[in-house]
Formats: sequence, structure tokens, C-alpha cells
Amino acid sequence: MTTDKNIHHDNNGGIRRELDAFVSWLVNEFKVSIAAMVGGLLLFFLPVDLKKGKMTLSWQEGMAGIDWGTLLLFGGGLAMGGLMYSTGLSDWIGNGIKSAMGGTPLEYVFIAVFCVSALLLAEFTSHTAAVNLIGTISIGTAVSLGFSPIPVAVGIALASSLGFMMPVSTPPNAIVYASGYVPITKMFRSGFIIDVIGVFCITIPLVLVIVKAVMGV
Repeated sequence: MTTDKNIHHDNNGGIRRELDAFVSWLVNEFKVSIAAMVGGLLLFFLPVDLKKGKMTLSWQEGMAGIDWGTLLLFGGGLAMGGLMYSTGLSDWIGNGIKSAMGGTPLEYVFIAVFCVSALLLAEFTSHTAAVNLIGTISIGTAVSLGFSPIPVAVGIALASSLGFMMPVSTPPNAIVYASGYVPITKMFRSGFIIDVIGVFCITIPLVLVIVKAVMGV
């Protein structure tokens, strides 16, 4: 009997330790975003009328009035930007830009290349991701080349805000595209013209003249 009690006590202790470990894992690893997704999905399975098979939220109600395609498109851009940083792809792109410019390029060429790179990246990920990825690379590269990092940092911040070609680049673009009145081809053509004018006629001259004069660099 004593042996059976000890075995039973050990089993209870083992189960308790496993439960404590599982709860600790939930607290430390279970992110708020995952909890929100689980809570939302449960609405499709929690019944309000079992006899009629009616759940708290039906699929039709969940799809009504929400453009899930646009939301997934924008969320995918944010996720891709984060993966580019975590996998080292952003460093590879930065090193490629640096090597393509040669040894020590002229400062205006250096600023122009990184501004255009930030603009292109912002079109396919998001403005925040473009600044996080290209900004850190450009600042480090500017310091290593003996340039002031302020002009290129300001240029990238401005250039990343010019993404007008793709719906994924910014929420306003996604909202306009989701309306259905602006097709992707028209958005691309019009956005390309605005981007070219913005980066070459406004951003780069502004950085090279006004920012350098104000900051004294």
C-alpha cells in the first residue's frame, strides 16, 4: 500500500510539474496576437443554438463588409519585411548596393542610390520595413565611407513615404485599391510618375541642398 501511495504521489507530482511547465510556456511564448486570433476563431465554433446548428458567428457574417484580400496583402508585406531582416536578406541587399557603387562613390550618387532602393523596397513591403532595413544599412555604410549619415537618413525617410504604385506599400493605397474604382494597372502607372517626380525632383535635391545647409554637413 505504501508503495502504491508513493507511485500515485509521484504521478501527481509529475503531472503538476508538466502543467506548471505548460502554463509557464503559455505565459512566456503565447503572444497577444495569437490569443486574439484564437479568440476570433472560437466565435465560429461556440454555439448559441445547438438544435439549429447556429454558432456565435457565421462564415458569411465574418466575410461581410471586410476586404480580407487587401488585409492579407498588407499584412504579408509587413511579414516579408520582418523576414528580410531576420534571415539576413537585408544585409545581402545592402552589401550588393555597396559593392555595385564601387570603392568610394560621390556623395550625391550614394544618397540617390539608397533613396531609390528605399523607395523600391517600400513599394513591395511597407514604409516602416523599408526604413528599418535600408536605413540601418545606409547609416553604417555612410559612416564607413566618411560621409555624414544625416542626409542619407533623411533622404530614406522621405523616399520611403513616396510609395504610390502598389497597394501593399501603405494603408491608404490599400484602401483606395479595395474600393474597386482604381485598377492595379492605373495605380502602377500613376504611382510610377509620382514616385519619379518625388524622389528625383523633390527628395534628393531637398536633401543635398536644404538638409546639408541646415545641418551644416
